[in-house]
Amino acid sequence: IPASQLTFYGYSGTAAKVFASENGYKFVECTPVSSIKVSGANSVLKGSKITLSKTVSPTSAYNKDVKWTSSNNSIATVSSSGVVTGLKGGTVTITATARDGTNVKGTYTVTVKTTELPFKDVSVDNWFYSSVKYTYQKGIILGTSNTTFNPNTKLTRGMLVTILHRMDGKPAPKTQNQFKDVYKSQYYYDAVIWANEKGIVHGYGDGSKFGPDDNITRQDLAVILRNFAQYKGKNINVTSDLSKFTDGNLVSDYAKTAMQWATGKGVITGNNNGESLTPHANSTRAEAAGMIYNYCTKVNV
Repeated sequence: IPASQLTFYGYSGTAAKVFASENGYKFVECTPVSSIKVSGANSVLKGSKITLSKTVSPTSAYNKDVKWTSSNNSIATVSSSGVVTGLKGGTVTITATARDGTNVKGTYTVTVKTTELPFKDVSVDNWFYSSVKYTYQKGIILGTSNTTFNPNTKLTRGMLVTILHRMDGKPAPKTQNQFKDVYKSQYYYDAVIWANEKGIVHGYGDGSKFGPDDNITRQDLAVILRNFAQYKGKNINVTSDLSKFTDGNLVSDYAKTAMQWATGKGVITGNNNGESLTPHANSTRAEAAGMIYNYCTKVNV
């Protein structure tokens, strides 16, 4: 092959340049990579993805391709294009290595989070994660502290009316307190008076006691949510067949209409893969978040 038809590419000071010069071949000097900077989000939610970018210097570098690697593929993986996928909680170092033979590297630390919320007891793996996230970000259901949600804690009547009061914009009640067991110093004071005033909840016996610390069953939650929907002017005439649930016959007479509405609107979807209603079981804060989320997205639209 004539020397005029051959071109060697290489870096300055290498054998390629010497060989080309000694044999009369054309030589094109390549610019090597001198540094790589990696940028992007520094955290990713477990099960989600982020895309990192790389800036290769100098801009005249002959080969700007890089190889992406993760320091721990059980925590997070990285694709050939810099897409990081979070697999479990932890921190990894993502490295971009120049493919031009210089072995120049750029590193970046990414933390895989198991939640976007401030609560230590709520993880993206939990079935109620989306509901808790929605209701918390909307300011409807807050935590029991700055760092806990207590998803398995039973929901009380005081908690529920407080939630509904927030959903309605926390209007000031126009009537006086009628309950002997509701005191002005309690967080639910205005909410209880407001909810009773609007016919959403009622007192026990002769109506003089509210029972703010009493737990709420799933069927009672359905009754109160239907009352709230009626107060808000929503269609409460939706119905469904409770016999499709294995324990539909256990729903108390006073709650049947409400449970038919709740299942018909998708506010209550059932436990055990939708097979049972467990109407007499006390509702947890996580279950309440799920029902409130369903109400907001399927009824209050």
